[in-house]
Amino acid sequence: MVCGTKGTFQVQPLDDPRVILALDQPRGKFARGLQTIELPTYTRYVDDAVDIARVLRGERAPLYDYEHDLAVQETVLRSANLPVQ
Repeated sequence: MVCGTKGTFQVQPLDDPRVILALDQPRGKFARGLQTIELPTYTRYVDDAVDIARVLRGERAPLYDYEHDLAVQETVLRSANLPVQ
């Protein structure tokens, strides 16, 4: 869920997703107020497993390098007021 000053955006549930969107005013093709947007069914982890298998077999490079992953994890720790070591 993402909440902002002009609306909210919620995806739920993740396995059979739909978006619940609430807007303070019309935005593009979306109306003011609460609406539900249906999405295609998504099976979690399947695409991720296929992708990591391609990386492990050397069929493609990882999308992100070590420095990126380290920066993400350090940011998560800092945002939780935890020490970065």
